Amino acid sequence: MQLLVRPAAAADIEEAYRWYEQQRAGLGEEFLAAVDSILGAIAAHPTTYPVIHQGQEGASPPVSVCSLLSKLR
Repeated sequence: MQLLVRPAAAADIEEAYRWYEQQRAGLGEEFLAAVDSILGAIAAHPTTYPVIHQGQEGASPPVSVCSLLSKLR
């Protein structure tokens, strides 16, 4: 399955990447790896995830941003 990442979502991901990199070198890369992982999971098993908008599947992050930061630090 091919996924579409809309421009606004891509901009949010880029902004988050830069923010994480400012917090600690390499943290942005870990963030992108997590994003890639969930996008890959959605592509591989799209019906596993809930429909969130007009027939499009999506996924919530497995952890909150604060929880993710504390695990990565």
